[in-house]
Amino acid sequence: MLSPNVLKQIERLGGRVPDGFRPRDWSVPTPAGEHRVPPAVQEFLAVEWPSDQGLCTDDEFRWEVHLPSDCEVGRLVVEDTPRAWYAVGWDEGQWFLLVDLAEADTDDFRVYRVDHDGSDDASSWRYLSRLLDDLRMVRDRIVVPDTVLAGEAAATSAGADEVVTDAHSLVNADPLTVMPLLDGVTTERGEQAASVYRASVGRHHNAGAAVRRQLLALDAARLGELGLSRELAEVPVPGAPPLDWTVEWATGAALDRRLRLRLPVAGPQAFAELDGRTVAVTVHAWKLHVHDLATGRSLVEAHLECDQEFASLAVAELDGRWIVVTGSNCPGCDRHDTCRAEFRRWNLADGNPVGAPVRAHPRSVNALAVAAVDGRPVLLSGGYDCVLRMWDLRTDEPIGEPAVGHQRGEEWELGIGGVAVTEIDGRTVAVTGAGDGTVRLWALGEGCVPGQLMTSGDDGDTWITSVAVCRLDGLPVAVTSGDDDVRAWDLCSGRQLGAVVTRGCTRSDVVEIDGRPVVVTATYDGWVRRWDLATREEMGSPVNVFTGDRRVVSAVAAVRVRGRAVAVVPDYRETAVVDLTSGGSDRTGVGHSDAIKALAVADSDGSPVVVTGGDDATARIWDLRDGSPVCPPLSGHSVWVNAVAVTRVGDRPAVLTADGDAVRVWDPATGELSRRIEALRADGGHQVLTLAAGRVGGRDVAVTGGYDGQVLAWGLGDAAAVVRPTPVGPGKYLYSVVELAGRQVAVAGDGAVVRVLDLLSGEELRSLDEGAGVDAATVARSGERVFVAFATYGELVVRDLASGARVGALAGTGSTKALALADVGGRLVAARAGFDRTVQVWDVAEDRPRPTSLTFPEEVNALALTRGGRLVVAFGSDLAVLSPRG
Repeated sequence: MLSPNVLKQIERLGGRVPDGFRPRDWSVPTPAGEHRVPPAVQEFLAVEWPSDQGLCTDDEFRWEVHLPSDCEVGRLVVEDTPRAWYAVGWDEGQWFLLVDLAEADTDDFRVYRVDHDGSDDASSWRYLSRLLDDLRMVRDRIVVPDTVLAGEAAATSAGADEVVTDAHSLVNADPLTVMPLLDGVTTERGEQAASVYRASVGRHHNAGAAVRRQLLALDAARLGELGLSRELAEVPVPGAPPLDWTVEWATGAALDRRLRLRLPVAGPQAFAELDGRTVAVTVHAWKLHVHDLATGRSLVEAHLECDQEFASLAVAELDGRWIVVTGSNCPGCDRHDTCRAEFRRWNLADGNPVGAPVRAHPRSVNALAVAAVDGRPVLLSGGYDCVLRMWDLRTDEPIGEPAVGHQRGEEWELGIGGVAVTEIDGRTVAVTGAGDGTVRLWALGEGCVPGQLMTSGDDGDTWITSVAVCRLDGLPVAVTSGDDDVRAWDLCSGRQLGAVVTRGCTRSDVVEIDGRPVVVTATYDGWVRRWDLATREEMGSPVNVFTGDRRVVSAVAAVRVRGRAVAVVPDYRETAVVDLTSGGSDRTGVGHSDAIKALAVADSDGSPVVVTGGDDATARIWDLRDGSPVCPPLSGHSVWVNAVAVTRVGDRPAVLTADGDAVRVWDPATGELSRRIEALRADGGHQVLTLAAGRVGGRDVAVTGGYDGQVLAWGLGDAAAVVRPTPVGPGKYLYSVVELAGRQVAVAGDGAVVRVLDLLSGEELRSLDEGAGVDAATVARSGERVFVAFATYGELVVRDLASGARVGALAGTGSTKALALADVGGRLVAARAGFDRTVQVWDVAEDRPRPTSLTFPEEVNALALTRGGRLVVAFGSDLAVLSPRG
């Protein structure tokens, strides 16, 4: 029968095993012949799921998952020996979920994910409990439970502080009850707890109380509230074991108390007021999403039957019901004159189509807006062809002729980038901006009549990608953003009021704060700023809403949520919601301003330190014991720091950093640069990817792996000498330098084979080939032996480096992003980070590995384990040090 952990996950997802279930004598045909269905599989197949909900993967794809669901598996898996395959489900990514009945007689059986076309073997699998842990519930209609409404009403009478400052409530209470209370706190402790809860609410909102407890404890430490962190970690969660790890300290450089929510969707967005709630409507991966912007609650998630990508979105209330209008994009089509993109209407409540698609513009419908013209609801569409069209929103019939007013230029120009609607002297007018750098007014009636044409005076060099309208001292004003600036325009005179900002802004919007219009801008790299439109001066400090791997902000919108102005900022994976009413800086700590990509832990003159290198072109040295900076940031790198190491040069400690073209040597006590070694060869081949330190023939050396697939050694001894590298052998990725059988060796690889190279002679001592691509590898010494850990897709393997003998394996891991290995109290311990923001910690000696799993708010890029058992994790631009409990 199913394990308690599996049953807990089923309950979390809304399922239940029917009362009185009993396994029966049941056999089914399989590719390997008739086979008995084990009791645990029967129990899982019997689970009843609510009819008003579905399941989906908890990642950026949000693929629908159907459990249980039968399918024909006789032809699916290409293998020499047929297996007793039986399907238990499938997902929208066109993968079948299979079990091998011959091995499934356990309480937590393996589930294999196999491509529907049968071209791949069944190498990827996960335990059922892990599969369920990575799913979430979705609903296909707007449902606001009475208990939530009651909880919101209670906030006005019961006192928000009493609930928000109670650690047990923060961990175990339904987030839909807690979130409405956060704005009502009045005490300092209440504000602290509210900031902790909001910090990663997009991650723990649907994750369950056990994951929420761990994330809240981590975020409290990131905000400097170590006492609250320990209090949250001690909260019991029904049905879950106590936390295995305690957060000793963490940086909070990525946190800003003005960040209120993260929504797990991105794409074209629009906004509406539903029953007094401000909601964000998003289309993403051919799905319609509706989220409450006050609580983050998902109100609607529905699949849209459409074969074109979405480029634009609008929302309107039509005859008592809300509809969504989507504009499509055909980016791969080269028939620009004949291929026509379309707009479609959908029911907001369930995603069902309303009417038929309407072919509107060649290639792309870039912008949409809704308006009322002479009492008639209309839709305005701006296209790639620089044409504005008006449509009857009820009948989809065109009104008037297509309106031409912007000039179509080069093939790569954007067409109309934004459409907004306002009133001038009692007349409804549209304002458009286009790729030719012009802004145009249009009188709306029985069509779109061209009016005032406004130009930037830059010979059309400024693309316009968004348009917003407002009032400034009673006059109608348009605010437009382009590829590099934001400008304001007087719509009565056509006069340009000037540039608001020229800082590479991608989008802008306008909102009223304290009675004055405020321009909100967003840059591509995630900085949100506010500007007084009247004075064009920046207000307060900027907010950095995204850090990490090449985040690209695609839009910004300013709306009001429960009376507070907020900015809604999507990138390509998720959407941040930022409070615009707070005046000053609310950043919470020091640290990297962009993702940490490199990490090393060592002793420096007897003091344990952590060295980090980041995409912000700096390295930092931290005291491992309390997180205090040891010295000023190590700055001056040309690009991101992708490798760090700690060593000794002569009798002095040193920190090494690499940024691709050079290796730098630093004094860790002062943070001063001691030496710069030009590592980039004249042919540009050896850009440094990885870095370690060692000794060769009595010389202190830096050892690097580069893009040219070579491992090179660089002498560190004479600071005045010109350093010429010594070739060691092949290896794009250098995993470690270690002493093995009296020799200094480099452990390096090319992504497939791992080689052990003698640093002095360059001799290849051993090669290890797991028969699959190597995502990561690392080395550790335990007693007299040296071990190497490999991560391939689906498996983590540990081998004795000298003999090559396998000493342990952990299956079902998926792709690995970071890996660590260490001797902890005489036991070999491994830690791995996947692309799903989780870290697994595994005692290699366990016969049946059941690793501890930890969840982090951002992607984990680097890991380390210390001999004392501490786990050091770099996630996003922040760093945390955890220690095992007990």
